[in-house]
Amino acid sequence: MNVQTLRRWLQALSLLLALGGLTYAGFGLRQLAFAHQASRWPAVAGTVTRSTVRDTGRRTYARHGPEVELYARDLAYTYRVGGETYEGHAIGPFDAPAVDYGTAHGDAERFPAGGTVQVYHDPAHPERSCLDPNGSDTRSWIEVGSGLFFLVLAAVLWQTARWRRPAPQA
Repeated sequence: MNVQTLRRWLQALSLLLALGGLTYAGFGLRQLAFAHQASRWPAVAGTVTRSTVRDTGRRTYARHGPEVELYARDLAYTYRVGGETYEGHAIGPFDAPAVDYGTAHGDAERFPAGGTVQVYHDPAHPERSCLDPNGSDTRSWIEVGSGLFFLVLAAVLWQTARWRRPAPQA
C-alpha cells in the first residue's frame, strides 16, 4: 500500500468517525433538550397501579467483568388532565428497556404499587408523561462526551492523513 492510498483510507475513516461522532452527540443533545423541556412540564398527582420487576432472560457481557442479567421494570401509573384519565409507564423521558437488578428493584421500591406520585406531562400531548424528567441526564451526557471524543479522534486522523514529511534541506 502506498502513502497516497493510506492517506485516502485515513481520510475516509476520519469522515466516518466524524459522522458517527456528530450523530451520537446529536442524539445526546436532543435527549438533554427534551429532558430540559420535560422538567418544565406541569405536574399532577398520579397513582402507581403496577410496579413489578421481571427477568428479561437477556444478559449483557462486559469485556473484563462478569455478565450482568437484565431486568425490565413493569411500571404503570394513572393521572388525570383536563378531566381525562391517562396511563403512563415512563420513569424518565428516555427509559432504558432493560436495566440491572439493583436499578430495577430500586425503582420498584421508589414507586410502589398504590403509591402517590408526581406525574410530569406534556401540556400539548397529555398522554406523554414521566415521573422523573431529569432521570436520563447521565446517559445523555455520556453520549455527548462520546460523540465529542469521536470528533476529536476524527480531527487527529484527518490531520495525520494530511501531514507531509518536510522536504530535505539542500
